[in-house]
Amino acid sequence: MNELYNCVSDIVIINNNKKLILSFYNTKSVLVSRKYATYIGAYSIEMNYWIWGNESDVIDKYFKKQIEEYRKKIYLIDNEEVKKFSKNNTMVIPNNELNDLFKMIDNNIYINKLSTKLDVYVIDKTLYSSVSV
Repeated sequence: MNELYNCVSDIVIINNNKKLILSFYNTKSVLVSRKYATYIGAYSIEMNYWIWGNESDVIDKYFKKQIEEYRKKIYLIDNEEVKKFSKNNTMVIPNNELNDLFKMIDNNIYINKLSTKLDVYVIDKTLYSSVSV
């Protein structure tokens, strides 16, 4: 994938359940993909600081529960670094080490880079795609 994509998140309610949908647009603002996702946390590029999303005061209780369930799931991975990452609510960690952890944890992780921050999601299901994102 050589093209850059813009990402927009939306919250929808389906069958009384809240869902987070990521929509990916190309540089001409054409929708190329929509996916269900779980927001799991944020990373400050300037401070090398990770915080799990369920520690935020602005995250909805339903989404906090999803993050907590995901943290429990990855805690079961047989790797001490992953267990430590899952257990700690926050962590100072270099970006390259964080990326290495994500590779060990899940191949469905999507990172949305904002100016000095990374928002991190786990892609749950593709709803629509005209390309591979």
